[in-house]
Amino acid sequence: EFPIALADIHEGSSERADFEDGFKTAIAANIAGGGVFNDESIIIDDIVAARRRQRRRMQTSGAVQVEWHISAPIVVMTEVANL
Repeated sequence: EFPIALADIHEGSSERADFEDGFKTAIAANIAGGGVFNDESIIIDDIVAARRRQRRRMQTSGAVQVEWHISAPIVVMTEVANL
């Protein structure tokens, strides 16, 4: 969860592009101490407004959650499947 309003990084904006680039760089640098994946390996699936439960209702929190995955080479997937 990141403390930024979804409206501040709306899709197609330069702010969104900067946020996504920064996210990918930070994730790549922090997985296993960095150097394992590059920015292009980090795929952002969606960025959604974070929701918090307040007094039995869900409300937008003024933050975002990033749904993402890593694109691994086929050789890595094959190796893992054979473990």
